[in-house]
Amino acid sequence: MKLLANIALSVSLAVAANAATVFVTQDVDLKEAKIYSGFPFTQNGDKVEYKGFLKDNALYATKNLSLKIADIKDKGALKKAGKQVILAVNIPEDSLAEDQFDAWDSKEEIFLEKCSQCHAAPDVPHHTMLEWEGLFGSMKGFAQPTPEEEAIILRYLKSFAKDGILKEEE
Repeated sequence: MKLLANIALSVSLAVAANAATVFVTQDVDLKEAKIYSGFPFTQNGDKVEYKGFLKDNALYATKNLSLKIADIKDKGALKKAGKQVILAVNIPEDSLAEDQFDAWDSKEEIFLEKCSQCHAAPDVPHHTMLEWEGLFGSMKGFAQPTPEEEAIILRYLKSFAKDGILKEEE
């Protein structure tokens, strides 16, 4: 029995060691879900996976449901994982990058273009996701982003916020 447990543990560790983090570089509209760009997925074989929180037909990166990463179309692509779910899908290779900079570069440019017209670019990790909602909400009238730019900027701010899921690279 111990031998089987050790073999299972070894296989699990080997699979985990081969899993790589990849970032979605552009919004991807699949039959299972619409996935928003910038978010890290774990690549396991031909599928990529994200473990998050499901509410209605949306998958969120955070427990407080503040950072939406995907709109779910087919719940068959989800696996239960305790209080969370795992979304497992095939994303085209040309929509994935190993470096988060490649995934966020164009979005950061939109943020800088819109959010430094009147003042220096703010220190994103200085505020929480909730604070960014309020701050951006109060300033977007000055920046005048399109609805698409507004969504991108908010995802960027929340992703790199103090309580966000990503950290700026040094």
